[in-house]
Amino acid sequence: MTTTTITIKQASQSVNKLATDFMEHETLDAKLLEIVTASLTSEEHLHIRDYLLGMPIDFGTGFMIQFAEAIHAGTPEEKSYAIKTVLAAFYYENSQTEKAYELLDSALAIKGRYALAELLKRVIGAGWEVDSFVQMRSELHPKVIRAIQDDADKEL
Repeated sequence: MTTTTITIKQASQSVNKLATDFMEHETLDAKLLEIVTASLTSEEHLHIRDYLLGMPIDFGTGFMIQFAEAIHAGTPEEKSYAIKTVLAAFYYENSQTEKAYELLDSALAIKGRYALAELLKRVIGAGWEVDSFVQMRSELHPKVIRAIQDDADKEL
């Protein structure tokens, strides 16, 4: 991966472009995928990961599973913990709990103590209703978009 500075705005635009291109052509541009992977694994800024989590609002869960699976397939294993966790959330929302657990376990095997993966395991294990999860996501997504706008010029 090349070393380039990426702003939060550039990263969010890359996610949107990657999703649009995937929807139209079912392919992922390598450069955009590199930017998205780098932004998903940012330790300091979680904006893009959280934005991706909210994208089923606009694109639907089925499409987001396909899209996240494609990102996962193109992500080096050592950097795949974030996309595996996001994908697990999508599978949970799609009532595929076993697949969600499998992805969360895999994410935690790569990056133990990854907070979002641990949280999702607790949520699923507690039997939290999918509708409650979807409602929470729907309430958080506009806040994530505002945070991206507020922090647009910050570098990842």
